[in-house]
Amino acid sequence: MFGSGMATGLRTTLAHLFKTPVTVQYPEEVLPLPVGFRGRVNLVVDPETDRLRCTACGLCAKACPVDIIQIARAKDEKGKPIPYPESYQYNLTECIVCGLCVEACPFEALTMVPDFELATYSREEGDQDLIKLAVAASPEVDEQRVRVAGFGQMK
Repeated sequence: MFGSGMATGLRTTLAHLFKTPVTVQYPEEVLPLPVGFRGRVNLVVDPETDRLRCTACGLCAKACPVDIIQIARAKDEKGKPIPYPESYQYNLTECIVCGLCVEACPFEALTMVPDFELATYSREEGDQDLIKLAVAASPEVDEQRVRVAGFGQMK
């Protein structure tokens, strides 16, 4: 019995010796991300108006289970609130990347871009605002939003 276990192990080793390796040399080679990959949250800028699609309704902040999104609505000269965000704070270091904020947005103003290298050197770098979160609308951005909403299922 001693020799049969060793022979089985040696046979397995020899079988895998001549196959191509499945290891990817990460920084040089990057595998394509799967459909519906949830990465960093971004605010979509409408290319026609050059403004954010966000109306500061606050549904994304209410949907966030860890409560890391804070929105302040802009005001006009008379102090009346207008449907546009004055500030949009999002904490990247505390985000659990669940995608509920993207699904809750009725104006298609949020999307999750396929970024996975999100390491920062300090907590302050993880705080995102309107300038860091803005991304121009494109077919790729809209496709990613549709994939995240519903976890890859087409509407």
